[in-house]
Parts: sequence; C-alpha cells; structure tokens
Amino acid sequence: MRIAIASHKRPIQIYKQTISMLLNNDIDLTIVDLYIHQDELKNYEYLKQYNLNIYLHRLTELRFIRTYIALQYKQGSHILFLDDDIKDIGKKNNNKINWGASLKEMYELGFSECIKRNCSVWGITPYSNGFYMKNKMTENLKYIPMGCSGSIINHNCEMRSYSTIEDFERTIKYFLKDSKVLRLNMYCPKTKFYSIGGLNDLRSYELKKKDIENFTKKYPKLVKIKYKGQSPSCDKDKKQSPKDIDILFNYRAKSSIA
Repeated sequence: MRIAIASHKRPIQIYKQTISMLLNNDIDLTIVDLYIHQDELKNYEYLKQYNLNIYLHRLTELRFIRTYIALQYKQGSHILFLDDDIKDIGKKNNNKINWGASLKEMYELGFSECIKRNCSVWGITPYSNGFYMKNKMTENLKYIPMGCSGSIINHNCEMRSYSTIEDFERTIKYFLKDSKVLRLNMYCPKTKFYSIGGLNDLRSYELKKKDIENFTKKYPKLVKIKYKGQSPSCDKDKKQSPKDIDILFNYRAKSSIA
C-alpha cells in the first residue's frame, strides 16, 4: 500500500482529519507521501514526528501539482490518493451509513476488482447520503473524485490540462483507456467540500466556467455543463462560486463515441 496526499494551507486540519483517520485505521504512516509547497514547510514540519514522508514542490497551479505527484510513481504502481480533509470512510448499511469502515478493506477491494475487471482506476461515491448510495460496484462513466481514489498508475491518464476540473479530466482519460472506471458505490467519505483552505483555494468560478466550457467542447458526447440552481444569466447580480457550476457525465456513454 502507498498513499499520496496533496495539502495546501491546512497544516493543522490534515492531522485532525486525514492523518487521524489513517491512524484510526492502523495505517503505518511511513507509507504516506505528503506533498506541499516549499513555502509552507515550516507549518507542516511538525508532522515529521509521525514518520510520514514530506515532499516539497514549487508549483502553484492545481493541474501541475496533480500531474507532478502522479509522475513520482512508476507506471503500474498501485497508489491511493487522499485529500487532506478526509475525516472518515463510511459504508452503506440499508439507507444509513456506518462510519469507521476499514480503509484497508476498501483499498484491497478497489485494486483487486480493478485487476479482475481490467480497469485502472477506482473511486467511491462523492456524497454521504445512504439513501442514494448503492450497495454495488459499477463500471459505467461516473465521476471518480480524486479525494479518495486508487490508481494503477498510467502516466498519460494522470496528465492534467485543467486546474478546476482535474478530477473530471482524469476520469474521462481512464474511461477512454479502459472503456470503464470502477466506482465502489457503497463507500463514501466524510469531508466538507469547498471548505476554507486546501486545494479549493486554487479554484475560482470564472476559471472553472472557462475550463468546463472548453472541456464540454472537447468531449461533447461524454459531458455537459450542469448549473446548480439558476443559470448565471438568470441572476447576473449574484456572486458566483465554483460550486455553482459543474459537469454532468453521460453515464450511458461508451468510450468509442468520444
């Protein structure tokens, strides 16, 4: 097992959340690689006492950070990518969620099923609502959030062109490579999306809108724009945030139609 975490301006939060979650799962922190900007080292340096590996970079754009981290691992390596604010992992139980699910069991299931199904990437449900979660695995085109995702590393699929929708781009690339992406729909993370700090600081509504418009033109049969609430043209005075616009996948898509 190898775990890679990118963190940005969350030196305390990462310990209280992701690192604590790993310790609660009896994960040996020597297998954890933490990537931070070199200017933030003094704030994160205290984590060295836990024997995790801290690597520095000088990058400021999210697309370059994500690409750089993935390229540190050999082609074919099994890597679990985590965000720095994962409080817990949950598993569906009827219409509820049992928190404290085993990270090791999820890891082993994800990679063993990838090998069995000739698939290179797996992920979990991005929302924590037991009613809508499914107790099954799927291979169709579904969003694979980078915040908790495993890859059998393919360097071409891990190359990013966008800084606000890099997870979506990665999902598409792996889907086009394998004609499938694996999602473990019975698992979900406990996290707070768009919280202060973290890699979300590197996103803005304007940049995300531009990226999505470009992305949907590139893959018109696989994705379309999704506005949350009203389209910005309906309320021009409202200040938009990155969470007001997103991408909707064509879950019936086949890789051959891209």
